[in-house]
Amino acid sequence: MKNKIEKVCAEEQETEIAPYEAGIMKLKPKKPEEEDIKVKREKAKLKKKDIVKQRANASDREIFVGNVASTVRRREIEQLFKKFGTIEKVWSRSVVGLSEKKTQTLVRKYKKMGSNVLNVINFYIRYKSPESITKALEMNGMLFKGLHLRVTGVNKKSLCVGSSAFVSNLPFDITEEEIHQHFKECGDIKAIRVVHDRFSGLGKGAAFVEFSEKECVEKAIAMNGTTLKERELRVAKALKRKQLAKEAATKSKKSKGKKKEAEKMQEKIADYVVQKKPIDKKPAKNVKNIKAAGKLGAKEKKFKKTKKGPVKSIMT
Repeated sequence: MKNKIEKVCAEEQETEIAPYEAGIMKLKPKKPEEEDIKVKREKAKLKKKDIVKQRANASDREIFVGNVASTVRRREIEQLFKKFGTIEKVWSRSVVGLSEKKTQTLVRKYKKMGSNVLNVINFYIRYKSPESITKALEMNGMLFKGLHLRVTGVNKKSLCVGSSAFVSNLPFDITEEEIHQHFKECGDIKAIRVVHDRFSGLGKGAAFVEFSEKECVEKAIAMNGTTLKERELRVAKALKRKQLAKEAATKSKKSKGKKKEAEKMQEKIADYVVQKKPIDKKPAKNVKNIKAAGKLGAKEKKFKKTKKGPVKSIMT
């Protein structure tokens, strides 16, 4: 009986295991997910490189249009600049540097809140030929809907330091147009760049004003201490980073030299100055003892000397 039971159990096990093993043999091995992710990342990197190359090649045909009112649309910019050549693309960016859709949503939100952070936006224009850029740059400083446009090439990022002034202690909500109105008496202004925070879009209280002539910078420096929106301005010449580093180094050297001179003078004076030791005076513990001591001292002074006999006190 035992042998029969063992045979039956063995047959059942064989029937159960056989199809399972056959199924495993037929299944094809799948590719791991890590390999798929790596392939996708490599493709994305290649796409980014291609986009960067295309932009680098097209940067010679692009211009930057700044200080544009947020109510202006792309069609209006196209109509304004199409006379200089055929336009391939026009897109807008805010001061924060977001995409076009995000800038529009932010402008609507800020309008509802009553803030003027995004009252001004920037545009980029791409032409088919680089020759049209030289013609379009003539629009720099032109009034468009009450604001002076700032038109420059995309590759030009730095100002001319020799003909620029640095203005600090400005209000955080200052605009380029307000600065233009304040310094327009100094001369022809080529460009104004307000230093903004890249996250909030608010100003950092500083700006650069570029003039067409170097003589205008001296006139702007003469306006140091003038008030703009109840703030006293600080105006100075614009300097490069290397020049600022040199000035900081010279200031630190001068301060170190002054400290050394002061230390030497103290050493010389210490040889001739005699310092008094502080006298330790123990304060009285009780107020009654202080009053009693004062009365006795006053009575001792009122002694009288007689001609004959010892000294007698008035109290006796």
